[in-house]
Amino acid sequence: MTEAARAIHDDKSVEKAMPALAGLIKDRRFKGEPLLRRAISACQRVGGEQQLRLLIDFAGDSKVPVVLRAEAMAALGTWAKPSEVDRVDGWYRGVINRDPTGVRNAVRPQASFWLKFREPELVLATARMIRELELTDFNAQMADLVRKHSSAAVRSGIFPLLSELKYAEMESLLETALRDRDAAVRKSRSEEHTSELQSPYVI
Repeated sequence: MTEAARAIHDDKSVEKAMPALAGLIKDRRFKGEPLLRRAISACQRVGGEQQLRLLIDFAGDSKVPVVLRAEAMAALGTWAKPSEVDRVDGWYRGVINRDPTGVRNAVRPQASFWLKFREPELVLATARMIRELELTDFNAQMADLVRKHSSAAVRSGIFPLLSELKYAEMESLLETALRDRDAAVRKSRSEEHTSELQSPYVI
């Protein structure tokens, strides 16, 4: 099945078979990462409402490996404007622009719950998806993760995303980050703050 998926997906692709490849994502009998990455990519490339729902269900399924759930979230984050270069095989796919309203409305009911996943990788993947979709609804919840999450990777990773989302209380959050119990988090925030102060573009 994996070789069939490669034949359909890779290089020039077999466009008429892409919806069927995307549909494989709902069959939990398939476990292979090469196959499922292509199914995720096919969902994004086909880009219909059905494929969007398949990706959301896949990303939220605790029985799916974390790395693939994170990949599905990344595909959701770039749903409205996928990379011109294929995320699996590097083939040039061209420019795709979609109205982001549909994907924003579809993931909004899930995002708050996903930010509560116990796996740091999934929390970060959710936060990056939120940033890509420019959803500011979750700024306060994400700021709380910077303050309280047990994972230093989550605390340091979400901080710059909130800056990009124009979180209103970044100054207060920076003070919190500079007092973080993890030295690496404190150092990264201190260096970022110093860089901003020294930038010739700051007026």
